Amino acid sequence: MRRNALKKHCEITHQPQAYSSQSWMKRTHGFLFKQISVQYLLGSEMRILGLVASYRKMGNSEVLAREALLAARELGAEVALIRLTDLHVEPCKGCMACLFKGELCRIEDDVDWFMNQLLESDGVVLSSPTYILSPPGIVKMLIDRMIPLQDSDKIRELAERGRVGVVMGVATNPREWAPFTLPMLKMFLQVAQIRVIGSMLVEAAGPGEVVLDEKAMNRARGLGVALVDAIEGKEVGEEQGLYACPACRCDLLRWLGNGTVECPLCGIKGKITMKNGKIAIEFPEEQINTCRWKPEMAIKHTQEEILPTATEYVKKLKLIKQKLSRYQETSIETLRPETR
Repeated sequence: MRRNALKKHCEITHQPQAYSSQSWMKRTHGFLFKQISVQYLLGSEMRILGLVASYRKMGNSEVLAREALLAARELGAEVALIRLTDLHVEPCKGCMACLFKGELCRIEDDVDWFMNQLLESDGVVLSSPTYILSPPGIVKMLIDRMIPLQDSDKIRELAERGRVGVVMGVATNPREWAPFTLPMLKMFLQVAQIRVIGSMLVEAAGPGEVVLDEKAMNRARGLGVALVDAIEGKEVGEEQGLYACPACRCDLLRWLGNGTVECPLCGIKGKITMKNGKIAIEFPEEQINTCRWKPEMAIKHTQEEILPTATEYVKKLKLIKQKLSRYQETSIETLRPETR
């Protein structure tokens, strides 16, 4: 996996694979990856990174992540943990210069450092509490900052690394009050071309009380073991629920009419049928291959739907400015806090 990454880097930069530098600096759309060591690329020891999206240190999310990491370390993996809430993360400004112009992101925060840590991982454990039906905002903030990863070359490179991940969610009432927790966490990994091989959503409220749930702790350990197995090339996959998407295992389905449903996370469509008097959902094989997170589909979206908008916008710019003048000339007070 890592040797392929080094080979790919050398093909792109036309540098020989044998060189004495301890690290290499690579400019890619949006980010400057400058901490990727040659030792990492040539090394045999797997690295698994834990990401915790909780503002509670040693809370339930962190405990589950640590249990998975400990299980992986016992099998020989190098492990580390990042509390996402320790990071300084500014919101994406939506300028799109990273994709349209290939420029480095101008926002000065910790995202560059974080992306390097993510890039140097073979496996990822992403664990989060549930706030209002979904993970804390830091998760979405980082997802939005991954727009540079939608560059076509970057998608290919990340996909070739074959990285895997697991997601863990915690909620007071998982069945009724956490519908978006796992889908959001899965999206975090999928945007970075990290294949999700397992997930868990458990009930726990008070800080750290999940340690009393033996089943949950065993499940967390099992996900840590599964990560190691997957990185070593063993066949590992997430179980599919009865009415879940076969591509991403998301159980949120959107009704499109005429007996058709769509997975909002990966975009594949299925048909509602009746089998032996019971409702079933069938997803044709050709639909599974259109999952939006597959490299070829993500690249198609970038090349055919995102990049062309820049040229089209220039053509419309004069008319847009004319129509915008109405709003610029209208006096509507913009309110701001006094401290700003």
